[in-house]
Amino acid sequence: MARRLAAVCAVLAATPLALPAAAPAHAQLEGVTPQRGAVAQAAPGAVAFRFDEAVEGNFGAVRVFDARGERVDAGDAYHPGGHGEQIAVHLKPSLGDGTYTATYRVVSADGHVVSGGSTFSVGRPGARARRSPTCSRARTPGP
Repeated sequence: MARRLAAVCAVLAATPLALPAAAPAHAQLEGVTPQRGAVAQAAPGAVAFRFDEAVEGNFGAVRVFDARGERVDAGDAYHPGGHGEQIAVHLKPSLGDGTYTATYRVVSADGHVVSGGSTFSVGRPGARARRSPTCSRARTPGP
């Protein structure tokens, strides 16, 4: 009986070692600059999203739209300061007053696509974009 109990205990102790490791979680958005809902007096030069882990993106990974749904981002997405947890895009100069919608679509370390968005205004808030890409699996922090 003691041998059988010892054998069962040994199997139970070794079981966690035989199980596959848990898959890492998808990247979670920690913040955006300009902040969600912010009203800036002057147009920002860029929009940046910050995640809890490094993300990858390519051309079009970050897009910014005006209220007509026209893109106002300029150039390719980049990692500010070489920080892989952040992805940003520059904005066209001289954005007018109104509300803008910024979206992201990136790949997290576990290989899953994560997307979402945020809005900000310049001068005074206006109408939001009438059309923008559909974002699935949105991962955005609360207000």
